[in-house]
Amino acid sequence: PSSWTLVIADLVQRQCDLIASGLWITLQRALVVNFTTPTAQDGVYLVASQAGAPGRAAPADFNRAGTTVAVYAGTPQETLARRLLPQATIQAGTADPLQQVIDGKAQAALVPTLVPQALLQAAPGKLYLPQAAPLASTAAAMAVRKGDPDFLRFLDTWLGLQRDSGWLDERLLFWSNSANWPK
Repeated sequence: PSSWTLVIADLVQRQCDLIASGLWITLQRALVVNFTTPTAQDGVYLVASQAGAPGRAAPADFNRAGTTVAVYAGTPQETLARRLLPQATIQAGTADPLQQVIDGKAQAALVPTLVPQALLQAAPGKLYLPQAAPLASTAAAMAVRKGDPDFLRFLDTWLGLQRDSGWLDERLLFWSNSANWPK
């Protein structure tokens, strides 16, 4: 067992040998761990409040004073929000950005996901996508400690075989369905 705030430290401190989840590849993390080839590509979507931002139909509609956009602090989404929405207030923190929108503390959030419709289904009638296409994408991969190139090559070989057999795509479909998420 681990948590998102401790998972990399747990790997480095040998509490585990592998992070096998949707860990986003970032340069900061690549200085500490080695990543496998990407396992998925999450789209980064602008998700808005139906009550707090009605009628806004494009990302540019959120780039204005008086608009708050929630993101997780220190993530690619925060960097993207600050670049694309410089006039908006970027609320970067540890609280779930989507919950900030649902609770009325922000008009929108930048959220990475495989399937944005799953986010909308989690809060029916409360959220919408101002734009169907993602604003950007973030690659995800497995991670191992530095200094074990043989294990990394093994994992890359395994991932290639699973991708070729279709199993990796099946897993992506499974985990993109919110009904399969742990409660």
